[in-house]
Order: sequence, then structure tokens, then C-alpha cells
Amino acid sequence: MICVIHAEEGGRDPFGPPREKTAAELVQCTNGHRTLRDVPVVYGHVGGLMSSPVIAAKAENGDVVFAGCIVGPRQHWTVCSTCGLRFDDQYIAWEDSYPRDLFAPESKMNPSCTSDTIRRVLSKELQLITFEVIGAKPFLLSCSRWYGSSGIVGESVCVSTKMKGTDVLTKLEVWLRDMGAPAKANLDPADAKDRTWKWAVGGKSFVVNLNATSEDTSYISLEWHKENIATVPFSGDKSQK
Repeated sequence: MICVIHAEEGGRDPFGPPREKTAAELVQCTNGHRTLRDVPVVYGHVGGLMSSPVIAAKAENGDVVFAGCIVGPRQHWTVCSTCGLRFDDQYIAWEDSYPRDLFAPESKMNPSCTSDTIRRVLSKELQLITFEVIGAKPFLLSCSRWYGSSGIVGESVCVSTKMKGTDVLTKLEVWLRDMGAPAKANLDPADAKDRTWKWAVGGKSFVVNLNATSEDTSYISLEWHKENIATVPFSGDKSQK
């Protein structure tokens, strides 16, 4: 059997990543600023890249965005020079994140994510999962918030902690039950340590992932979106809870 895929106008694979919009197309950010620019993405080991004075200066000024060692499809981010928001083509929304460039060193243009950042920026649900639920000092902390024309349309927080996966799971399950999550997680057949919960409550779609990366280290991520921009399917709305 021969399968023919018809590419969209311009030759883009319809099953590939979304086309990256440009500053000229977007015109202004969701805050009304017209100070948009297309900042190129660079791939490679950060240490090696930062050894170049030219690249280091560009990173300090926010003129490049590091994207790690694995080369991906993204070529640029459209960034607002006034408020720092950047356009996320996947969710069709404006994103603010801490750090803004996860792979780059901390700087004025790339502030780190701290407990103060999360308490000041993110919602109560994400504050709770980071501190009260985990119950241990986090590290490698990152958080994001997405904005659309109607305001906030999604948030995420990712955190690693020096706790065993079984200990984190015990704390997490109580919080998940209170949030209306399904009783059991979906297990990744390719990774026995990876658990994922997906559910919908009151017009929001949630995803929580727990991965015990080693015997004494766990990684947790939580993300919610308004259901009209969620990119993963959810079964059932438990808003009546």
C-alpha cells in the first residue's frame, strides 16, 4: 500500500511542528507592545557556545536563544523587547517563563526560577505542588505562563527534588485526589518509572508527570491549559466534583 501525504501550502508537513510565526506577522504581543523581534535559536553545548565572546555577548543581550545539544526544528522565537513575552506556536499563545532560556546561564535577560518567582507569578495550584506536596527543597526549577486574548490560558511548573519516587508518589496522590485526578496513573511501557495523570476540571485540562530518575531523585511536571488550546486528549470532565 502506498501512502501519499499532501503537504500544506508552502510545502510544510501537516504532521510536523507548527510553522513559526514572525514578528512581522504577529505585529504586537498580547500586552499591546509592537517591539517584536525574531531571535534566532542556536544549538550546542552551552559551555562550548559561551566560550565564544561573540555568542556570550549575544546571550547576555538576549540576541540568541540556546536550545540544548539536540537539534530540533525550531529556528527562532518571536520575542517582545518590552515585556519579554515570546510567542509559542504550539499553543498559539504568548509565553512568559523563568528562566526564559532554560539552557543558558542566569543573567539579567535570563532570570532564574525561584520559590519567590513561583509564589509571585503562578497560581495557587502550582504553588502547592511545588512546595507543600513535594516537601523537599527543589532544584532545576522552571515555570511558565501562557497568555491569550482572554488572559491566562495555561501554566506549567517543572521541578527536580532529592526524594525517592515512592515518597513523592505518596505525597502526590493525596494532592491529586483533592484535584479530581484519576485514581490511577497511566504507566509508560517504555519506562516503568514514568507515571502520567491526565484529567479535566472546570474547563481546564491538567497533566501531571512523575519520573523517578534515580533512587534518590525525582522529576515532577504539572501543566494545565484551557481545554480549547490543550494539545493532548482528555477523557471526561470532572467539573461537577
